Amino acid sequence: MFILRAVKQQLIVLAFSVFPLTAMATVYTVTSNADTNTAGTLRYAINQLNASGTSGSAATNNTINFNAGLGQITLTSSLPVITRGVSIVAPSAGQTISGNLLYGVFRTFNSSLSLTYVTVTQGLALGGAGNNGGGGGLGAGGAVYIDGTLTLGNTAFNNCTAQGGAGATLSLTGVYGGGGGASFCNGTAAATSTSGGGDYPAV
Repeated sequence: MFILRAVKQQLIVLAFSVFPLTAMATVYTVTSNADTNTAGTLRYAINQLNASGTSGSAATNNTINFNAGLGQITLTSSLPVITRGVSIVAPSAGQTISGNLLYGVFRTFNSSLSLTYVTVTQGLALGGAGNNGGGGGLGAGGAVYIDGTLTLGNTAFNNCTAQGGAGATLSLTGVYGGGGGASFCNGTAAATSTSGGGDYPAV
């Protein structure tokens, strides 16, 4: 009997050694078209993804999906920068997300993004204005600014714009102005008479 129990224990250990457990993708579901940081919204899902989603840059690591029939999501401010790989998947009828002609829609930092059945509309990436003769900042990513790999499936971008910031007039003060900040750090000018704007996502 002792020998039989020992053999059974070895078989159990061997089974776990041959078939190791693997990390499962984390899934977040959007149930509301409101643009607030409350449970069920896209903004909340991205914040939860960044805080506790499966780590790594691959888009297959995490999923954000949408309930059917939500209606358009209209942004009231820039969405958080996505810092973990994620697939954003809408129902086959589609999900529209609008930047309201004020904000870029999706931005990632060291993370891949996959969009399926998503329509991004009226996104605006506007670089910050220069200061005292400095050039305007880079405008990049009216619909998506990607620091990683972007995969699209049945996805459309409509009426999205990336525009550089305005250059500034030089006043004769003996110093030259700084350039405006890039659009993917929210267009913050961050420009003084001696320093230029930023050029990296504000994570």
